[in-house]
Amino acid sequence: MLPRRVSWVVLTAGIGGACLFPSDGCGCPPIPYAAVVHGRVDLPTGAPATGVAVMAYIAGDDGCVVRAESDSHDLTDDAGRFGLDLIWPSETTAICVRLRFRPSGTSGSSSVLDTTIDVAFRPTAPVDSVEVLTVLEQ
Repeated sequence: MLPRRVSWVVLTAGIGGACLFPSDGCGCPPIPYAAVVHGRVDLPTGAPATGVAVMAYIAGDDGCVVRAESDSHDLTDDAGRFGLDLIWPSETTAICVRLRFRPSGTSGSSSVLDTTIDVAFRPTAPVDSVEVLTVLEQ
């Protein structure tokens, strides 16, 4: 039997090592790499576009394209504002993110708009924050 002090040192080292080198079995979550995209969507008249679905697609092996599932999505509020929290499995200096703006029937526009931006993913604050100001077409 190990002395009590040695047992605590071994236990602490084991837990510390598991959290420094996380795996699915250790119970320590990996560090999320995050970025924020926020902005406003307006109509050509200058009025805010409300209820517009904003979807983000982070570039993958298939490129910076729209896929069946978005990586983040939001609806614009009464002021036309939206906010998207993006998570990526590794740190990047810049990666393409495709944004798709899909108006609702009440937004005053019927055209879908796509645009791309470059976003950096970081593990700690300050995370990259990109502001996007968009005007929909009639």
